[in-house]
Amino acid sequence: MLSTAMRPSSVGGKKLLFAVNMDAATQKALCAAADAVAFSPSACFGDVAAGGSFEAVDESQLHMDFVLCNGKIASLFEDQACTLQTALQTLIENAAVELEAPMPFLRFELFQPDPTVLVARFRVPERLTSLRKAVWRECKSMGLAFPDAMWMPHVKLGKFKGLTRGQLAQLSCSGFSEHAPREPTRVLGLKLVGDRPESFLADWEDTLSFSLQPKPKPQPKEQTEPLVPTPPPKANPARGSRPRPPMRLVAAKGKGSINSGAEMKTADILAVMTAAR
Repeated sequence: MLSTAMRPSSVGGKKLLFAVNMDAATQKALCAAADAVAFSPSACFGDVAAGGSFEAVDESQLHMDFVLCNGKIASLFEDQACTLQTALQTLIENAAVELEAPMPFLRFELFQPDPTVLVARFRVPERLTSLRKAVWRECKSMGLAFPDAMWMPHVKLGKFKGLTRGQLAQLSCSGFSEHAPREPTRVLGLKLVGDRPESFLADWEDTLSFSLQPKPKPQPKEQTEPLVPTPPPKANPARGSRPRPPMRLVAAKGKGSINSGAEMKTADILAVMTAAR
């Protein structure tokens, strides 16, 4: 199976990967180069390309593959995702100063082993190569990464169509160098790209930044517990919980009883008390 090092930097289907996040000036320069070939392949590569066409990669998909992941990363439990984010954040913070080094452009070339693909090659800092290996190991330990191979840093610009292998072999990128980025590329960090909701991808943005500013540690999102009504306190049998009924004097049955079983007036009470004496 080919690793990220041996396949063009395209995103499609369920592919999900960590990619190098390049500065806006480099992105625009590469996009302009791809558009120039798409507009006129023969003007950029000579008459041999006149019989074919070029399908440029959309600007939003111009990136450099870093570590290719499987779909399991989108299915991680909250605590597992936080564990991975914290581990990657630590790796990045330990190398943040060295990772600020610029990434010079090398050349345009036809990708091997697929010469229909036009790519831009860069000279990456050694520290970035080391970081990639460490990130791959972290992802592999959680069953999220594909088998690895030698990294060939590149950005896919697009694909030639309608040309034979013989015609592709005659294409030369030497005359296309005028479309190269003028300044060395600034690497802003890593980013997670692929066929996933933007909200999911955005959750990783701060974690993967190469900024030297302190970053909050990833924390599981708080879950709101449903409100449960509090039951009333239980009555204390010893003390009783119900209010006592108003005290009523009831006449004793028998001699001198007045209105037995009913509430008594003051005069009735005095009569009962006199009779009892």
